[in-house]
Amino acid sequence: MPDPANPLAWNRYAYVYNNPVNYTDPSGHSATAVIGGLVALWVVTDAVWDTYDLVSSVSHCLSDSGDNMDCYMAGFQLAMLIIPGEGPADNVARRVDDVGDAASAARRVGDAEWVLPKSIPSVRNGEFARWFNSLTPEQFDQVWADTRLQRAVKSRLRHPGGLHEWHLVSRADTFKRWGVTAEQIHDMRTAIGQVEFVNPIGIHSGKGSTIAHNELLGIIDTSLDYDTFVRRLQNWSHYRLPGGVEALPLGLQP
Repeated sequence: MPDPANPLAWNRYAYVYNNPVNYTDPSGHSATAVIGGLVALWVVTDAVWDTYDLVSSVSHCLSDSGDNMDCYMAGFQLAMLIIPGEGPADNVARRVDDVGDAASAARRVGDAEWVLPKSIPSVRNGEFARWFNSLTPEQFDQVWADTRLQRAVKSRLRHPGGLHEWHLVSRADTFKRWGVTAEQIHDMRTAIGQVEFVNPIGIHSGKGSTIAHNELLGIIDTSLDYDTFVRRLQNWSHYRLPGGVEALPLGLQP
């Protein structure tokens, strides 16, 4: 086993921790960071050239064809051997540190720092939907934490208005974690004028609307996953909507 401390290494059917971009495993027993290996090669090559330059300068200085510049360069490079922190060995040490940094960077390639957008794409030509669907739940949480961006997201999800979102927009972060797409939120809506309630009687944006809204929020907040939400929404519709479950959009019906 390549690394017993790495949980991914226990899956013997996985190749290089499911990350072939950053690792290689020619032996089949040890995943090696590709970028770290390349930097290691660079370290050795660079150290060899440093040594070659030094020997070359000394040789030219001592030869009959040597000039003052050759001797100056030889003296300078020899001085670098004496000055603490400036010699070839020190350069190699610093470059070895760079190898470690590069290896760490290789491991972080898949988790590269994500930049919070300054604005939210428009709904034109499906730009917002593609953007919404492309985000990971963690990235969306960062967007959602920004009040200004959150308002913009809600506006895009409610576009063009006049419709009731059964996937309540105020819980878009929850639905994102459940893998719901922008298209699902958009398509499974009902015209506000067609949304009525019973037990107690009410209409959307009127009497009884707040009660129904809070009940829906409760269903979302206490559901462990999307399937549970849909099942509980269907049960709720049987006694709270005049048409029962058939009053829900087709995508939310059994």
